[in-house]
Formats: sequence, structure tokens, C-alpha cells
Amino acid sequence: PLQRPIMDVAATLSDPLTLLREFTVAKEAVLLVGEHIVFGRVRFPRGALTAYRAFTKDKPFYPVDALWFLLEKQKAPHGEYVKECAANAVMPVSLPDRRALLNYLSGATDSSPSIDMTGAPFVQGELVPASAVPGTAAYDEAMAAAPAETDEADEIFMDAEARAEEAAAAAAAAA
Repeated sequence: PLQRPIMDVAATLSDPLTLLREFTVAKEAVLLVGEHIVFGRVRFPRGALTAYRAFTKDKPFYPVDALWFLLEKQKAPHGEYVKECAANAVMPVSLPDRRALLNYLSGATDSSPSIDMTGAPFVQGELVPASAVPGTAAYDEAMAAAPAETDEADEIFMDAEARAEEAAAAAAAAA
């Protein structure tokens, strides 16, 4: 696993592109949890912009979820990948950017002309407690200690069932 001093982690709190590359090269899990992309104990909103510019005319920065989704679907043909992006409300990585971006993220290349660290918008990641990171022992312990969740529909059904049992017991006692 990636082991970084806390100062190094703090330095990457504003650089999701570097974290995504480091985790990909190290074959560490990067997760989509709710509305966040989670790198170990650091998370970013899924729409947080990275320093990777699109090749298109207006050259916007790609959000971190677009890069993560490309990694997840990299074996899919481009047309299928674009359809899955639309179905999942993710900005697709353009075909001209795809190979260079995958090469950079996988560590096959060290840089790309599309990386613009100086022009990239500042993004603040968040350091999260280990108990909030799925797959860690602290998370498993926290989940085991947490009371089981039931939704409102389950509670309504259980209440109705309990009332029916009580009515049946009262009727049997009265008979």
C-alpha cells in the first residue's frame, strides 16, 4: 500500500490528478463513495477539476470522476464508454485525449502537454478518518458497532405487523 508522511498527504489535498496517477500505478483502489472520489484517506467531490485539460477547442479541465470513470471503463470500446458516461452523468474523455491520458495515469509516460498545473483551479480535498474509508479495518469495526439501519417503510410494516399480532392476541384472550 501507499505509505506517505502526513505532510505529503497534505500536499496532495489540492491535486487529485497526482493522487489518481499514484494510486493507479500502485494498483491501489480508488473508490466512488456517494458524491466523492476516495483515495485512501483523502477524498474530493467527484466534480472537482483536475489539472488535465481536454484537447477540445475550449480546453476545459476534466473533473476527477471523468478520469476515474475512464480508468474503470478503459477496456470498453470508445462508443460504449461514451454511452456509459451519459448513463452515469460523467463527462466523457475525448478520443484524442484517451490514449495519452491512460498512458499518463498508468505511469507509461511521465507527463503530458495537456497537464496544466499552473492554470488548474484550486481544489481542496478532505482528509477523512479511517473509520469512513470502506475496506479498512477501522471502517469494518465502525460498521459492526453501528446499529442496523431500517428505513421508514420497514418500520411502518413492522409497526403494522406488531399491531396485528397484538390484536390477534387480544382476540384470543377475549375468546
